[in-house]
Amino acid sequence: MSDTIHFSDHVTITRVQGAALASFDTIVLTQSQMVFWKNDDDQPHWPKFSTGKTPPVLAYQVGPNATSGSVQPALALPGYDGSTPLPQGQASQANYTCSLHPGEAGVINIYADFYSQASQLPGASSGKKYSANLTIGGVPDFTFRVSNSSLPASLNVVIVNPLQGPALSGTPGPNDTGNFWFDLDCQDAAGNNVTQTFQVIVTP
Repeated sequence: MSDTIHFSDHVTITRVQGAALASFDTIVLTQSQMVFWKNDDDQPHWPKFSTGKTPPVLAYQVGPNATSGSVQPALALPGYDGSTPLPQGQASQANYTCSLHPGEAGVINIYADFYSQASQLPGASSGKKYSANLTIGGVPDFTFRVSNSSLPASLNVVIVNPLQGPALSGTPGPNDTGNFWFDLDCQDAAGNNVTQTFQVIVTP
């Protein structure tokens, strides 16, 4: 019934011409991303959120053959104040309907924003098990690439928890002390990407 186009900062939802019902596929985005409705039909389309509270703007109501203003769907979530991080790796669901077309409905699954952890990782100690998450938030599953690494063989970048991004994990050996660096490029299932150069210090 519709097309969805994903960009780094917004999602465009298209109501196709002549659609009897514009029920959209489930949409996945992160909490800061915006939604635009593009209406290719000659009938107006007035989406409204039916979960939690209504966002404090009505700019997403769109007339015939027009494009709406933007709305941040996360603002429709119960208790969301615009700054609280959403649960790691879990979707918070916002449902929407149309004020003018009974039967139209859609679901937006909203995840925490995707960020890199700080470049300086917590210190590690020789002979002690170590694990440090490298990213925050994002839409599972995650893919990543490590480059320019000086890490010892005892420390590796791996997915420890499939609901989270990669982590640096391992147990440094007695000869694996010093300062180590590596570059990480990580992408989540929604196409959001983070890059970061990390440093970890291993002490005896």
